[in-house]
Amino acid sequence: MLFSDEELAQIKHSVMVVHGREDRIIPVASSYHLAKHIPNAELHIFPKTGHWLQIEQSQRFANLARAFIKGEI
Repeated sequence: MLFSDEELAQIKHSVMVVHGREDRIIPVASSYHLAKHIPNAELHIFPKTGHWLQIEQSQRFANLARAFIKGEI
């Protein structure tokens, strides 16, 4: 890990963590770890999606990101 759990716990901003459930490059467990240790993290796991989530599920990702930025979720 690049950051310790203690360092992650110090992040005070809202954070959206997204991951493709079928990602074969980065294990989905890494996103669960981030969501667990960043106090204001919101985790979204996309089913039937690999490493290129923003491309494979482009519209769904864009809608989610837009709502997150607007503070709607």
